[in-house]
Amino acid sequence: MACRKRYQRLLASVSFLTLFGLGCGTSNGGRADLDLQVLDARSNQGVAEALVIVPGQIPRRTGATGQVRLNLKADTYTLGIQHKDYQATSLNVSLVPGVAIAKTINLNPRPERSPSPAPSPNPQTTATPRASASPTALLRGRVSDETGSRLANVTLYVETPMGLAVAMANSNKVGEYRIEGLPLQTPLKVSAILEGCQTVSRALNLKGNWQMDFSGVYALRKNNGATPGVGVPVLVKVSGRVEDTMGRALPRAIVRIESEGPQDSFKEALLSKQGGYETRVPVDMPLRFTASKPNHRTISFVETIRRPEAGEIPRLDFTGIRALDPLPILEKE
Repeated sequence: MACRKRYQRLLASVSFLTLFGLGCGTSNGGRADLDLQVLDARSNQGVAEALVIVPGQIPRRTGATGQVRLNLKADTYTLGIQHKDYQATSLNVSLVPGVAIAKTINLNPRPERSPSPAPSPNPQTTATPRASASPTALLRGRVSDETGSRLANVTLYVETPMGLAVAMANSNKVGEYRIEGLPLQTPLKVSAILEGCQTVSRALNLKGNWQMDFSGVYALRKNNGATPGVGVPVLVKVSGRVEDTMGRALPRAIVRIESEGPQDSFKEALLSKQGGYETRVPVDMPLRFTASKPNHRTISFVETIRRPEAGEIPRLDFTGIRALDPLPILEKE
């Protein structure tokens, strides 16, 4: 009888833990797994390389069997699914913390097109067939300074409006850049960053290959560290380090510093070198420090730098609990 009572108490404890998400493997900080299966509507076979677009996330592709697993914050999402051979579609899902769900979606093949004509000996009279829609697009352009001179080694940084890094490239020696594989129909922000110049950002929502130049009103100008008319603040040198959660230095991470107060205006953006960075920031002003890098979670926090003692250089590190967590790499099946 005593053994039976202990067994009943044990069952009640297990049920309580399971009900409130305290059991083994269910506590995940308000996140949930979504197993998505993408199938061909005619053959019921898995569709490989389908692009799954989640708002605020880096787009993912399905594996060889048409499956992909996403670990997302518990919320309601509208997913976009695209593939060059199929008609694009969407899927609404609602995720509950700690509850894994599986969803299947069918893609309808695009209407078949007539074969392209054979090449003509005269290229000027050859009709160019319209290319089928692609799930990704190419962005290219030129970067200049305020005098119109082309700028080399400018970092072009692409992110979502929520600050999630998507892609990064550098302008070449003639000031031209090229970024491939950008998602379509997704709000993006492109920033041109060069040490010593004011960072310039432009909004983007691609419907196909596009050219975006940073010239004219969008040209890069020398950075004086403050907006005219606001007053020149006292600047002090700060340095820091950017690491991932494994303690490894992250070179070429984007470090942004922006003032938080409505009365002040300060903006700076720079690249970490071998994981370290150094710049000058105003004192006694709330500043938001943000570090981001493609395939890593963005980290942001607010600090106010006080005037240091003589010879002292304040440090603002993205290490420890502020380190950048690598996003999971989903292997193809």
